[in-house]
Parts: sequence; C-alpha cells; structure tokens
Amino acid sequence: MSCKIKECREQHYAKGYCRYHYKWFVEAGHEDAPNTNCLMCGRQIKRRRGSKYCSATCQMKWHRRYGCYAKEGARAPIQKQGTEREAFRHKAPTACSMDGCNQPSIALGLCEAHYRTNLRHGVTVSPLGHGQRRKHHLYNSWRWQARTAEGRVEAWEDFWQFVSDVGEPKSVDHGAARHRVSDPWGPSNFYWKEIGKRTEDVNESARNWRAKNQMAAKGHGLRHSYGINLQDYIAMYETQNGKCAICGIDGATFDSVNGKTKTLAVDHCHKARKVRALLCTDCNRGLGMFKDSPEIMSNAVKYLKKYQESTP
Repeated sequence: MSCKIKECREQHYAKGYCRYHYKWFVEAGHEDAPNTNCLMCGRQIKRRRGSKYCSATCQMKWHRRYGCYAKEGARAPIQKQGTEREAFRHKAPTACSMDGCNQPSIALGLCEAHYRTNLRHGVTVSPLGHGQRRKHHLYNSWRWQARTAEGRVEAWEDFWQFVSDVGEPKSVDHGAARHRVSDPWGPSNFYWKEIGKRTEDVNESARNWRAKNQMAAKGHGLRHSYGINLQDYIAMYETQNGKCAICGIDGATFDSVNGKTKTLAVDHCHKARKVRALLCTDCNRGLGMFKDSPEIMSNAVKYLKKYQESTP
C-alpha cells in the first residue's frame, strides 16, 4: 500500500500517508506542505523533502559554522550579533539528552533516532534491542539465515531466542550449519560445524585426488568442457570401434573401470559448441591449425597434389 498523495510513491506509514507526509499532517493538520524557515537566514520557504535551507549557499554556510558542533572538543559556534530573533536562530542545537549520545536534538530533547523510537514504542530504548543485536558476535550468523531460500522457523525471527537455542560455538573455527539443507533453519536443524582449513598446496591435493579417481576426474572434465557425460563418451568410443574418425588409427585402450588419461580426444565445433566425433591427437590438432576451414584444407590438398605430381 502506497501513500495516498498522488505525487508520492512511498510506502504507507500511518493514516494513509507515508512517513514524510504523515509528519506534515501531524504538524499542520492538512495534506499541504507547511511553510518553514531557512535554518541559516530565516527566510520563509515551502517545505520540501529533505529541504531545510532556502539555497545551497545557506546550506553550505550552516554546515561550515555548525557542522561539527556534536564532536567532542569542538569550538562553540560564533553568535551572530543583531536582534534577539537572529541570536536564537543561530544558536547551536543542544545534544540529545540520552547518555552517550552526541547527536543533535530535534524534539523533546532527543535526537532523531531516539525520538522516532519514542514515537513507535513509547520508550527511548527500543525493546527489540537493535543496538545490542548488531554488537552480538552471533548476529551475522542469524542475519544470513534470512537470505537462504528455505529461511528459518518463526520462533527464530526473535534473535535472542536464536541465541538461547544454539548456545556458544566451541571455537572460532566453528560455523553455523544445517543437518538438512532443504529444510529451514531451526532448533532441530542446526549444529556448529568445524570449518576445514585450506591445505597449503591445493594443486598437490588435486593431483592426488585425480590419481585416485581417474574416472570421476575424466567425467568432470567432459561435463565442464563439452557438456557430455562419461556414458556418452563410451558410446561414441564403441561406435567408432576405438579408432580415429579421420585417419582410422587405433586409440589407446579405454578401460571403463580404471580409466585412461590418453584416449581419443573429443572434437567439437567452437562456434556451434557441438560435439562432432572422437579424433586422435594429431588429427584434432590439425583441424585446429587449419582453423576448421574446409577452404583452407582443400587448398592444402591441392598444394600437396601439385607438388606430389611434380616430384620424380
């Protein structure tokens, strides 16, 4: 549901208005934008979204003079001499009355964050504990659960219930995990999993795995490079009787149990990305050298015939 103001596309906040137009309605009692005064020069302007100044010049002057008033050790702003109204207008805002908060107060002696919390919950400290949640070391583990497609159970929408159920991890090397990945996060579908450390020599580990799992490695390479599986390769190999589709030379014996690293190569069209046949290494490289062009290969045939006939 959106705001009932025609020009506004913001989401509904209260009484048919968005958060910004509802603030207008509370202050002025009508939908029209109330007039306000420029913070710097006091000129009356039409209130707009995010506008507190009559011009960019006044905005720059205000930030130059009062932009650092909330920082510790900042100097007091220079009071402009003149009428009592001008002195009041150029007086630096007071800080928020909450302990430990140095933000400027906007109403009731509170900054914008504490003032909005008071409007929503009736107290200046949120009962949801937003600040305490973000500082908790398990907050990221809980927050990323909502990004999964399965989500989490309704009880765990309460962060503190989640903390109470999962407890503390055994060490910093443990991370959140699920017993069943297809089910949502919940008390019965959660455990702390020790994160495996990456080996120093990854290439050595990969070579050892390939030596022990030659068939699985070959199948993975076929799927990744050509989009076929190991069964498709075996069928093509048997159809060609283990011979190259061009020169007819026998390929290395293919063992479907232990696998072979040097067998007939898979020839494919690079443009159409389609597998054509199995070739020996020399024929497969030859096609690549001739750029898979029938015209170039026919010219090569004519060239060889020409000099073959002229040779005594």
